[in-house]
Formats: sequence, structure tokens, C-alpha cells
Amino acid sequence: MDNKVRHVTSRRRTDPRAAGCGEESRTVVRPLRALFQHLNQPEPSPYCPQRIADHAATSMRVITLGLAAIGDLLAQSAVQVEERRIPTESVESLGRLMAELGDLAALCHQLCTEPFGPTLGITIQEERER
Repeated sequence: MDNKVRHVTSRRRTDPRAAGCGEESRTVVRPLRALFQHLNQPEPSPYCPQRIADHAATSMRVITLGLAAIGDLLAQSAVQVEERRIPTESVESLGRLMAELGDLAALCHQLCTEPFGPTLGITIQEERER
């Protein structure tokens, strides 16, 4: 891998931007995991809403690029699916996964565009009941 991609700049715990969110680095390798960790904090710092938006935007980008790659691979493997070398159940499962990931990307976009406030304390269960 390129050194630019692998380089992660560490922050000290005394940095006010890192203190409230538990963030230790600028470059987050797992943005979706970091997003859920920030959403789960009982008392976020004032810097957390921006971090949440950043992680949501990065997660949305990773998801959409991954979905595009899966779609490209599915298109290239159409002949193998027709010849039944790839089970149709696998293609169906990938389609369901892609639909769920698309919904997750849409939720990440919503987090990027909505103003931050008390709505961030909503649990996944409460979101499903809406």
C-alpha cells in the first residue's frame, strides 16, 4: 500500500477535539464503526456533531463505491450465472445485501445533511418503529 494511505497522524488525548469523542487519529480506518461509536455516546462533546457528519460522509462514500464494485462484478459474471456456475441464491443474497447497504448509505447521507440535535440519541430500534 502507498505510504500516504497507511500514514495515520496520532493526536494527544489533551486535544479538545479528541477528548470528548475518544478519537485518537485523523484518519479513521473503520468510519462506520467510528460513526456508531459516536452515535452511542451518552454525553458527546461539542466537536462530536462534526465528527459524526465526517464519519457518515466517509461511510457513505465507502458504501457507494463498494456497491458500484459489486454491481460491476455481477455484470461481468452474468454468463457464469446463466450457465449456473454461480448459484442464483448467491446473486439473490448479494441483491438483498446491496439493498440494505443502499439504505445504510441513505441514512449516512441523512446524518450529513440534518442539523445536529437531540435526534442523534435515537436508537436503531426507535428508528425502525418510526
